[in-house]
Amino acid sequence: MNQNFTDNDAYASAIHELRHVFVEQLELMAAVGIHPHEQTARQPILISVHAAVPEASHHGGHAAFGHQSGHEIRDINDVVCYEAISDKIIAIVDQGHVDLLEILAENIADALLQAYPISTIRVKIEKPEAIKQAKSVGIEIERRPKRNIKSDPSH
Repeated sequence: MNQNFTDNDAYASAIHELRHVFVEQLELMAAVGIHPHEQTARQPILISVHAAVPEASHHGGHAAFGHQSGHEIRDINDVVCYEAISDKIIAIVDQGHVDLLEILAENIADALLQAYPISTIRVKIEKPEAIKQAKSVGIEIERRPKRNIKSDPSH
């Protein structure tokens, strides 16, 4: 199925009680790439993250939203915050050089899936200056949390 990155039907859903939290084109300077000039200098990258977040969810043994109804939001502690997502992405990029965008995308997806009650996440990373004739090039991945097979009754 060819799904466009801006097709967000699977990320926000009243039927499935999902909220769509996103960060679009977070512009950072990153040490990424396999070419010699990429090993020594940072270059601009654009990172977009789209996350499907259950409106009422438990994560890591505590209530992610602190109440039964996913529609009752009282304060910032009741949501997955796009600022916190952005801060986590920035911290990952600031850790140092990565050879491939694919590795960076996996690192971002893994960290966010571990930190927040996200049911599906999409990470898109672009290098707007990598190919002179192209507006942008890059990669995009979609991931779900890894299931714990011991606690999953379907296994």
